[in-house]
Amino acid sequence: FSSQGFWANVGFRSKSAFIPTILIPSLLGILFAFISVSLILTRIIQPETPLGNILEKVQSPFLLFIFIFLALMIAPLVEEIIFRGYFFEVLKRYQGKYGAIIIISLVFGLLHAAQYWGDWLAIGMIVLLGFVLTVLRSWTEDTRASVVAHYAYNISVIIIPIIFSLSPQAAKVLDSLH
Repeated sequence: FSSQGFWANVGFRSKSAFIPTILIPSLLGILFAFISVSLILTRIIQPETPLGNILEKVQSPFLLFIFIFLALMIAPLVEEIIFRGYFFEVLKRYQGKYGAIIIISLVFGLLHAAQYWGDWLAIGMIVLLGFVLTVLRSWTEDTRASVVAHYAYNISVIIIPIIFSLSPQAAKVLDSLH
């Protein structure tokens, strides 16, 4: 890597346009979250997952808050620095851009597979999310785009089900999809 410093080496460019690095990734993250939540909530049978089992057993609101905070605020940044920042650049050098996109997407999905084991739809959606995030990173040549999309996705995956549960109109839409 270059002597430009850590942030430059993991793909945070100093001059990137608002639309490709903020607006489009935000909209993609929200859209992808809406599709994921809609597909998962409209299933007749909800499979058990290790993550679901752990969350059901948590009795401490403080621990639940810490988990949600980590998932929403820390994980997207750290995962993007590692996957689309560092590993993308390394793999792109040795496997080319398309090889890097495929490898990063699959490894990202496999890393999350243990959380969702038994829910193949969720695992598939995470692999697709990894693909979208990596394509964004490649297209913009800026890791910030995938960071923004990842934040938008994670936050929306929490907020959208809450909106569905609180809104009678949203509940009717979900019921009509059954």
